[in-house]
Amino acid sequence: MSAVPAWATNYEWSAGTSGKWDTENENWYSKDDGKVFTSGSDATFSGYSEHPVVTVDVAENISAGSVKIANTTVTLTSSSGSYKVTAATGVDVFATGTLKYGASDMVAGTITAGDDTEGTLDLGSYSADSATILINGQGTLKLSVNTTGATNANAVSFASGAKLVLDFSNVSIESGTTLSILSSSSSAIQYAGNALEASEVEALAAGSFFGNYSNWKREWAVEKTGNGSTLKLKLTDSSAVPEPSMFGLLAGAGALAFVAARRRRRAK
Repeated sequence: MSAVPAWATNYEWSAGTSGKWDTENENWYSKDDGKVFTSGSDATFSGYSEHPVVTVDVAENISAGSVKIANTTVTLTSSSGSYKVTAATGVDVFATGTLKYGASDMVAGTITAGDDTEGTLDLGSYSADSATILINGQGTLKLSVNTTGATNANAVSFASGAKLVLDFSNVSIESGTTLSILSSSSSAIQYAGNALEASEVEALAAGSFFGNYSNWKREWAVEKTGNGSTLKLKLTDSSAVPEPSMFGLLAGAGALAFVAARRRRRAK
């Protein structure tokens, strides 16, 4: 009986076990040829209720056919160098699965989150420079906002029903600051098949955690940058700026004080 070729082999990560991903890794299992991941093969992370979270340290550049993540949270890290996973047919995150980045630029290829079932791509504050990101309906892209610059990706597209969740819990912002949130380098950020408009962002980011800035005025903008575009947000503390009606009251009070002062001078 001939051996099954590498491209036809699917390896599944041992549930609940964190560890290193390399071509000598015994955390993989396959019905076809044991526990050593073969370059170019498919990789599946499928979790169970008792093992909902795993951390996988990418120990070398990995070439995979496809990567599927379902019913578990997988955090990719790279502690020993800038290694990444290249998936020929993409990374699919679905069935309440979550892919988290623990270092920048962890995946090369297409990352698809959501579809008929929920799926989440959680970049945190890391960039995905080599990835094309597709957030389908029921899918979520999560970002941790900071003041050092936008989260970068090769291309970003949101389908109707997708979510962009922003976390402002670890950022300190002065009133009037404009933040670069998300940047796409190869094409304009897409929403429902068209270039994202500033007027659409508030609904897209409805599930965000604005924290101390939830009552601040939000002004969204999508600016063209080279071949791509950048989503920007200006935050203003409206409680520190008098409303237009208050300007009128202050002006009226000043006029009355001026008239009263003139009358006192005439009475002397």
